[in-house]
Amino acid sequence: MLMNNYKSSDIKMNERVIGKISTSINTTDGEGVKIKRSIGSGEIGIRNDELSPFLLLDEIRSNESSDYMSGFPTHPHRGFITVTYMLKGEMRHNDNRGNQGLLKEGSAQFMVAGRGIVHSEMPIRNHEDQSFFAFQLWINLPSAKKMIDPSYQDYHSTEIPTIVSMDDTHFNNYTVKILAGQFQDTIGPIVDENLKTFFFDIELKPNTKFTDIIIPSTHNTFVYVYNGNGRFGGPVSRSKLVKINQVALFLNNGGDENSLDTIQVEAGSDGVKFLLLAALPIHNEKVVQYGPFVMNSDAEIKKAILDFRTNNF
Repeated sequence: MLMNNYKSSDIKMNERVIGKISTSINTTDGEGVKIKRSIGSGEIGIRNDELSPFLLLDEIRSNESSDYMSGFPTHPHRGFITVTYMLKGEMRHNDNRGNQGLLKEGSAQFMVAGRGIVHSEMPIRNHEDQSFFAFQLWINLPSAKKMIDPSYQDYHSTEIPTIVSMDDTHFNNYTVKILAGQFQDTIGPIVDENLKTFFFDIELKPNTKFTDIIIPSTHNTFVYVYNGNGRFGGPVSRSKLVKINQVALFLNNGGDENSLDTIQVEAGSDGVKFLLLAALPIHNEKVVQYGPFVMNSDAEIKKAILDFRTNNF
């Protein structure tokens, strides 16, 4: 969606309010990599259908290489999309389609697993600086797109637009990195034609208010706070405090493709950094997940396992 008319006076924009807040859990994945999982676990208290099409959001952040260096050796995926976003450190990608990539600070990777891909994601050791910080997001594919050809694309940090506003007042003093979707008149490099995904990395200075986030009313939307805290949602009387390592899911009140919503944020005394994710939900489709396979039936899962074991990815 290109929101060319989002400032038009004839468009009514409603304020989104928070429906649920949950706290990420500590777990491991890959070969023992320590992560915080904020969505994608039954323990967090938000149902998959409320988050559709989002399946998983993991944060890897450590200053100890032993927490992450074992990485994610060769493994398969089918039926969904992954977005990997690096904030610190480096990680190398290799897959059975011949793709290779090196994710560095500020870069991102968009991979459509589709009918099947086998890849590895391995951190690069840095003896001088062991700090590592990355996110990985899983986005479901609608049933009609689950068996499309896989694809892979890296985006260097210079390809990800950054909008900085340094207002002298306490309003709209922010930095927004636009990985996907549209912020004001700027569009991010990652284009998801199926679900019209928005992916912003936002920083607000201490005690400032942010009123410029506009998203389609059709989209399911959540934020994940990874530094500081802030009050989210509007009007002010209905805003809620969201702390570090918490997810806030906004209520989706419906609306057609021509209606828009706003999200209000007020940073706490230490400021706030958060990811904002929004996308069209997938309606009336069963989600069946078995590890790295996300399909619509048990039979399709069994077929995915068989295809992987017989080298048909």
